[in-house]
Amino acid sequence: MIVVRTSRRRLFLLLLGSLTFVGVGLHLATRTPFLLPLGIVAVLFFGVCGGVILKRLLGHRIALIVDRNGVVDNSTATPAGRIDWDEISRIGIVHGARDARFIGIDVHDREALYARAKQPGMLRANAKTFEYPVQIAEVTLDRTAEEMVKLLDECRLNKKARAQLGEMESDLR
Repeated sequence: MIVVRTSRRRLFLLLLGSLTFVGVGLHLATRTPFLLPLGIVAVLFFGVCGGVILKRLLGHRIALIVDRNGVVDNSTATPAGRIDWDEISRIGIVHGARDARFIGIDVHDREALYARAKQPGMLRANAKTFEYPVQIAEVTLDRTAEEMVKLLDECRLNKKARAQLGEMESDLR
């Protein structure tokens, strides 16, 4: 079993960015009356983002678990949960805005994935926009997207490789 945690350094940098934008929002809201609505929206949005990032930073939680049965995604606010190896049709790197990179996971039966997801609307939106319903941001992981795609593809295509991984321990569920 391979446990991939969130990168504390990257989360700390994201937290600093979020706090910076909260500061800019406060500046806009207090200094410029006609930009008051924009400042309030910036403070609220980046304040919530900063809170989520701080919670993850302090918890240093598990983002992904890779075991002989599949992948357990817990990397985002809308996690896909367990995806069995037989469900996965393809894995790739997705390029988003401003050089953001994601690991994309597609499945043979998207409707089955949506049916068990907590927020299927987000997975549908991912699939519509990026062709992969499951998106795992590289910035949240402690390794590169290339390393993860190579590992996941090796396990997906090679039953012997995945058999060596073992199963997820009950205390991680």
